[in-house]
Amino acid sequence: MRSVASRFVSDLDGAERMISLQTDSDTQDGVSIADSLAAIRNTLIDAHSALTKNLARIGGKAFRWDGNAYDSEAAGGAVTSNKTTTDHTDPWRCLLAVTRASPGYGDPCLSGLPKEVFNHIGSFVTTKTSARLAKVNRDILTTATDETWGLFRHFTVMEDEQDSYSKIRDVKTEMQHMGKVKSASVRASDVGSLVVLSKCLSFRTTLEELTLDVAAHFASMSHIRRHRWSFPALNTLRVSEDVFDVGFHRGLASQAAFESLLNGSPGIEHLEGDHRIELDDDHWADFLAALGRCPNLNTITGLVIPIHRNNVTGRLNQLKAALNRHWGTPEKKEVPKKLGFVVENATIDGATASREHVKCRLDWWPARRPLLIDCSTMAATAPPAPGGLYGEIATRLAANATEIKLMLGGTALHESWRDKLIFSNARTLTIDIKAGASVSEVVDSIPEWLTEREGEGQGRAADISRLSRN
Repeated sequence: MRSVASRFVSDLDGAERMISLQTDSDTQDGVSIADSLAAIRNTLIDAHSALTKNLARIGGKAFRWDGNAYDSEAAGGAVTSNKTTTDHTDPWRCLLAVTRASPGYGDPCLSGLPKEVFNHIGSFVTTKTSARLAKVNRDILTTATDETWGLFRHFTVMEDEQDSYSKIRDVKTEMQHMGKVKSASVRASDVGSLVVLSKCLSFRTTLEELTLDVAAHFASMSHIRRHRWSFPALNTLRVSEDVFDVGFHRGLASQAAFESLLNGSPGIEHLEGDHRIELDDDHWADFLAALGRCPNLNTITGLVIPIHRNNVTGRLNQLKAALNRHWGTPEKKEVPKKLGFVVENATIDGATASREHVKCRLDWWPARRPLLIDCSTMAATAPPAPGGLYGEIATRLAANATEIKLMLGGTALHESWRDKLIFSNARTLTIDIKAGASVSEVVDSIPEWLTEREGEGQGRAADISRLSRN
């Protein structure tokens, strides 16, 4: 704030000098430069006056202006300083000490923001920062603690703040303004996250949106399951990839904790995974049962479907059966729905989607690895591209992939892949040549249609900006 005030004063000096030079000068677009600069100067005066007034309300601590700024007394309250200065006689400096009438949009400073705008600040800072901000002055405190528009309707914890929350002894006293929280985002890296979550999610009865980004430590995950967290108002649950860090014990604990969260959130509408919600065969059935108890669910993203196990249609059919318990009802059939799947180790080398009658959009994503296009295996003839579900999966994987790995030295992909593989989001292409392959074999293995360019030079991977070779 001191820095901002200093810049205001400096800008006023510059504006005044320019006005004095341009007073008799030309006009621009029918408006004199002097008038334009005067308007800018008046805006700066408004902002500086309001800032000075608000700084004057801060009690208990002295402050000083930085740089070339001045120390003075503002009308309506003294601005304290830890150094003594002489009075300034410059008329513009005197004008700065006068509190001007506030424009119609409120004071041009933080406490002058409309409540509905002020509320959004809580979405960009952590709760710890919001608590500090609320101490600036009484006006900001009143707005920050407002139950409808206040900052504390958002609860955010970052990794470097978790120790502060572990020191809390009485949540109701030390976090008295957190009773109406609507959204929470918790990011923690160690078992200390258990303390953060257990103490600061005591407002869970009002929580509507939860982002959980915690390391999959056995103690933390077991804690969630053991306490049977219940979020009756929750409509959106986001979980990070780290929650499903599948080691033997951690993986089992994570999956069980995840199922427990679903069971405690019957009103959930959106289940979103950060690239990977992965469940083994033992927990898959429990997961489907939990989905069946969520009648309002209409979006699932980041769900891993293990194509390499050759059970993709089996899992999709099981998922369809679980969701159709609610999606198949007359009142839900026309509600837009979305399923987003992740495919690990996705390879394109040389059943139908179960979505009819429920208005559901399917999408498929590679799992944070390059999409592998395998043209390194020799074959007498290249097999044609599949149709149905597998053809659709390949098309969406290609469209969503940001990195491609092209393996060469064998048989090129069949011509029928031409219209299925368009890499519209790919930025990186890695070439991997089969060991021992001759130059002619490598060249012949490149699909001709992959290098074709159409209107205005656009090809099937037009936005590639990085090329590398293994």
